[in-house]
Amino acid sequence: PMKKGYMAYVVIEKGKQNYNFKMEREQNVPLPFGSGTYNVILYQGNGDDFLEVERKTVDATFSSTTLALQQTVLSPGLEDVHIKQILDTEFKDWRNWSVEKRIEMVHFYITNTFQYDYEVAENPEPWYLPSAKRLVTTNQGICYDMASVTSSLLREMQVPTHVVMGYAKNIDVYHAWNEVYIDKSWKIIDTTFDLGGMSESPYKEPLDYTQVHYR
Repeated sequence: PMKKGYMAYVVIEKGKQNYNFKMEREQNVPLPFGSGTYNVILYQGNGDDFLEVERKTVDATFSSTTLALQQTVLSPGLEDVHIKQILDTEFKDWRNWSVEKRIEMVHFYITNTFQYDYEVAENPEPWYLPSAKRLVTTNQGICYDMASVTSSLLREMQVPTHVVMGYAKNIDVYHAWNEVYIDKSWKIIDTTFDLGGMSESPYKEPLDYTQVHYR
């Protein structure tokens, strides 16, 4: 049983790579580092003190495309009612579109609908997770939110998409963006950077993005 005042936290380890997040409910666990052996550790904690509850070892095998189509806490897809609502209202004809148009339409929707939340960016809560609900309700979010919703929508449209984190040219903080698979190659799109809809093309230069980590 959960101790009073505690919440559930998950740590995912693969070699020297690790990722952790706070669980709000039963949800899929991301395995973001490709094929291999993962340790998945469940903790109870209050933000300062932690108690290990359960530990499991998972062997996973992915192709680059199946990894970038999986539903996870970062790309929940139709498991999130807000993603389903966006898909059903804004992109109901997506099956008739080319891959290029699917990417362009999602890029246009994100960059012309939402604004950057500077207050949250300057004071992020511990264990921050992207939230489609928060983004849709307030019409504001940070790069993590934009990249998560972009990934969820495109994966539901059968476009392999990564959530990527690292550093970008002209952005002086840790950043999140996406890679999409089109024309047999991975291309960068950065909906946060393009907020306001002024970009002529959704695609960015790879040399402008460094210290890349996939999520």
